[in-house]
Amino acid sequence: VRPREYDLHLEPDLEGGRFSGTVRIIVQLDRPRPTITLHATDLRINRAIALVEGTELPARTHLERADETVTLRFARPVPAGEATLVLTFAGTLNQHLRGLYAATAGGKRYAFTQCEAADARRVLPCFDEPSFKARFRLSVTASDGDVVLSNGPLEWEEELGAGRRLVHFGVTPPLSTYLLAIAIGPLEGSAPRLVGSTPIRVWHVPGKGHLTAFGIEAGAEALRRLEDYFAAPYPYGKLDLVAVPDFEAGAMENAGAVFFRETLLLDPGTASLGERKRAAEVIAHELAHMWYGDLVTM
Repeated sequence: VRPREYDLHLEPDLEGGRFSGTVRIIVQLDRPRPTITLHATDLRINRAIALVEGTELPARTHLERADETVTLRFARPVPAGEATLVLTFAGTLNQHLRGLYAATAGGKRYAFTQCEAADARRVLPCFDEPSFKARFRLSVTASDGDVVLSNGPLEWEEELGAGRRLVHFGVTPPLSTYLLAIAIGPLEGSAPRLVGSTPIRVWHVPGKGHLTAFGIEAGAEALRRLEDYFAAPYPYGKLDLVAVPDFEAGAMENAGAVFFRETLLLDPGTASLGERKRAAEVIAHELAHMWYGDLVTM
């Protein structure tokens, strides 16, 4: 069973500390299968079906906590060829800085993802192995006052009323699940700087816009040199550098939306040469991953 595309919708409740979602996964089966096993942990699976040529095949679900999997059992085998798995699920915005987790800064609430190495399965049921690359199409229901960022460029928004809107992102190139990125909350972004046709922005919590200039400069210079070095264009459409207030890793090379600790933000009046060097090294490291690791993966 090989996944080809994920169509994922998430609805986070930042105040309530939880989220719900639906995912449609287009898969290819090399032979008929009465069961299909995906990764899932700390999720409640509410419903699961397979769609095959317009026919709906309901599934019973069995979560295996030790293996971090969910197995779908069908009354009759899913035939060889293409099928679409549809699962609705729910989870908690955890406090462990893994999967889709809660963060606070300045009295405001946020949610961020950290999926490396094996925590995309805490965000959605998926085939959570680096070699199982697939395209991602994401939509998020969010409050009007919250920014939503992800791997792909923003495609369009739909007003839902009652202070809510539906945010749609463009489909990504094939990605490993550990590179999935989502950021939600009252973030602010710098003005974009173009490298060729790629806009680069630094995103941050409110009140830190004056600290973004060095990150934008380092990102632009690194991206220009990397494109020259590889003789291959940057493949992800836009580049968001996101300063995350609660973040365990030093930085994370999410395709198109790199997450950093807030040490990415430097005060131009007080930052030492050593601090600038360290920030530039981290930015260059993560942008090199756009080719080594993201485009070409172990």
